[in-house]
Amino acid sequence: MRVQCDVCGTEPAAVLCCADEAALCSACDRRVHHANRLAGKHRRFPLLHPEPSSSSSSPGDDAPLCDVCKEKRGLVFCVEDRAILCADCDDPIHTANDKYESFCL
Repeated sequence: MRVQCDVCGTEPAAVLCCADEAALCSACDRRVHHANRLAGKHRRFPLLHPEPSSSSSSPGDDAPLCDVCKEKRGLVFCVEDRAILCADCDDPIHTANDKYESFCL
């Protein structure tokens, strides 16, 4: 499933910004996050082409943490909740309601 950009609504999202809780296409990401130095520091994660981890860290070390438990690596982004969830937190929330749209990070 592809998520559309939250800013323009026309292009597929290329990054997920945790600070803004927004999925952005490449053009909107550049416009929003180059607007000022503070916005440029927002942690963003690629959605289209995941970047390889550096050799100095283990895979997933820089992955976002779950918004619910704040302990485990986030694996799923829920479009409706605008939340990053680990597998343990995603299961009870989304098995009860199949109307949620989510995708793997």
